[in-house]
Amino acid sequence: MFENLTMHIGGTRLSETQYLESLAEQLDSFEMGYTFLGITDTTIAGQTYKTLEASIDIYGLTQFYHARKIDTFMCAIIVTIDQGNDNLISRFSGL
Repeated sequence: MFENLTMHIGGTRLSETQYLESLAEQLDSFEMGYTFLGITDTTIAGQTYKTLEASIDIYGLTQFYHARKIDTFMCAIIVTIDQGNDNLISRFSGL
């Protein structure tokens, strides 16, 4: 997805890390039992994304929230997998 950061006051000043930290706060407010495993760098199709890894053990799921700022937009790729099966993102390639 692409989010237009100009639609939020101060949004264009958000870094990928700040964007993902805000997302983690929002997800935590749902009280679904998220465990956040930190923000790291991930390369997808030759581009560097900041990645927030979160798990919901009660459902046996892991989610990867990948974010990359492009001009005034935030590009986000969200991948949800069964725990222990995390090789899906390796199937993406650049054009």
